[in-house]
Order: sequence, then C-alpha cells, then structure tokens
Amino acid sequence: VEQLIADFVAGKLAAPKADRVALRELVESRQPDLVDRAGWKAIDTAEKTAGKTTGRPRVKLTTKETLLDAARVTDLAVR
Repeated sequence: VEQLIADFVAGKLAAPKADRVALRELVESRQPDLVDRAGWKAIDTAEKTAGKTTGRPRVKLTTKETLLDAARVTDLAVR
C-alpha cells in the first residue's frame, strides 16, 4: 500500500479509464458476494439486535450465509 501511495504522489499511476460506478459494477460482476460499507453496518446492527434479546452486547453471526443475509437486508433497502 505504501508503494502504491508513493507512486500516486509521484504521478506514476495512469488516470482511471472509468468512473466509480463502472468500478463498482466490475467488482460486483467478479465478486457477487461483495459486502460494502452499508452491508457491514447492517451486519453490525443485526448482531446488536440479536444481542438485545439475550441481554448481551451482541451475538456474532458466524456463517457466511447469515452474514450475507444480514448485509443484503440493508443493501436492498438502500438501493
């Protein structure tokens, strides 16, 4: 990462050929289970909500499926 930043500062990196939307579409096409910031916040909320029912600060979601399900709830609501 340090070298990437150094190359950026030195002007050694080529200008992007597309915008952020195109980058997101590319990443999503290659990684359909992508969890963005909104998804991580949704996971955090789901874990804290589950914890309230048991008197704990949170209950960790421990499988890929439950994590993705929690992330998709907010992801669908945001879009």
